[in-house]
Amino acid sequence: FEEVPDLVASRRVFLSKGYAYVAMSQVVSLVVTQFRCNISKALVLTNRKWTATIKEQEKDRLTPIVEALSNAYFGPDYSQPNDATEISPKDIDQLARTSFPLCMRHMLEKLRENHHLKHGGRMQFGLFLKGAGLKLEDALTFWRSEFSQKVGSERFDKEYAYSIRHNYGKEGKRTVSPLFYVHNLILVTLAFLMEN
Repeated sequence: FEEVPDLVASRRVFLSKGYAYVAMSQVVSLVVTQFRCNISKALVLTNRKWTATIKEQEKDRLTPIVEALSNAYFGPDYSQPNDATEISPKDIDQLARTSFPLCMRHMLEKLRENHHLKHGGRMQFGLFLKGAGLKLEDALTFWRSEFSQKVGSERFDKEYAYSIRHNYGKEGKRTVSPLFYVHNLILVTLAFLMEN
């Protein structure tokens, strides 16, 4: 199913035991996903080779173009808040079943199971919920209700509430944290896999 996330998201495949059964009319999606993955890997490798060998020779002519390619994102911009969409903590479970991507649904399941997520998971899932329309007060209520089952409300307020308020621009430098784009998460994962 990881090979055809767009088909899974739009429920156009049959899922069974971790496999997605793709109709012949939908095979194009599988090819496009593989192509994009191969292009992403090739861009990372090209950028490394470029930096190591060719960059100085072509610094005026081609360097700006090649460097922009490896960091470009052409998808929709979800970084600006959308006032039309607002969710509350009670909506999260229903939305997870019908609308969350699999990775976010998995994070919610782990949060419900363990009543805790590591820092990276809290950042990614918290920013996802913020982008979905969860207001700061509701986010604090949601996270407190989960974490207090394991660490208690007082410890939650001391150790975790600050980072939630920080994501919403109410603490620290008072800048709103940008959402994690899937594109960036894939690049980070690819870079990690290529290094190990």
